Amino acid sequence: MIDDQRDVPFVRLVVLNWNAGGLLERCLDSLHELDWPSGRLEIVVIDNASTDGSVDGLAASHPGVRLVRNSSNTGFGANNLAVADLGDVDQVGLVNPDVVTEPTWLSELSRVLVADPGLGAACPKILLGTRTNSRIIQNAGSVVDDSGNSRDRGYGQIDGPEFDRPAEVFAWCGAAVVLRADYLRDVGLFEERFFLYYEDTDLSWRGQNRGWRYRYVPTAECWHLHGAFTGLDTPQMQRLQARNRLLVATRNASALDVMRAWLHSLGGAVRALSRRSVGLSTTGRLRALVGALRQLPWAVTTRRRLRSQRSREDREV
Repeated sequence: MIDDQRDVPFVRLVVLNWNAGGLLERCLDSLHELDWPSGRLEIVVIDNASTDGSVDGLAASHPGVRLVRNSSNTGFGANNLAVADLGDVDQVGLVNPDVVTEPTWLSELSRVLVADPGLGAACPKILLGTRTNSRIIQNAGSVVDDSGNSRDRGYGQIDGPEFDRPAEVFAWCGAAVVLRADYLRDVGLFEERFFLYYEDTDLSWRGQNRGWRYRYVPTAECWHLHGAFTGLDTPQMQRLQARNRLLVATRNASALDVMRAWLHSLGGAVRALSRRSVGLSTTGRLRALVGALRQLPWAVTTRRRLRSQRSREDREV
């Protein structure tokens, strides 16, 4: 247990809830077991207009937790309700309600951030399922390929020695991560128009372009019931991912990689029309492409603005 002292970073943990049922209680119980002084910790639950009553008894069951009720379901971007005004907060943790953290999860991630001011985020070892499952990796940091696809590093692999080594990674996963508050102050908030998927990739990429780095910390562990709310490989999930992948690449990637991302999607649509594709349906691919085209002017405009901003190194010279 870390002593309750003023030089310990003040951490705000944010749990974004939408009809999580009993999983929310399970998540909060694990956060209360963290080896972190209570006087240096704030837990905030953002409720995205749930209809299942999952937050109705929160004040009684978890009196120290601050509840913010969103008037409608605005997707993952609702996290902004808890990170727009950070005040004296030093670090911000994002935790999905279907995640259970190990007691040292926060202390291990926070320690790494404190030791390296150039880190914008510290990423844990996210394991699939619950503590009773086999140790299978869901995310050990995230990677982005030259078509703009964001992928979980190590997804589906058995946890082993290669995942016991710290590593610099391109991006972090929003299911469970600790961010430096100054990183958020510098880079900005989540892009709410994406609704679901790729918001974390977009914010990671924006930070990369401004000189921030991210590190995978294998000693920080948590368990994730991946897809407990949105499902895995549903048509809506695939469509939103395909649309948002294009928009995020357009905003952040090099000109060559933007071209590759669009050509990849156009090729997928053509193959779907000729019935030679797998995965997302023809209708889904076309809807994703049309959705991205509709927002292309916005993506290009914001790209110009983001690209015009100097990197952290340039500003600090």
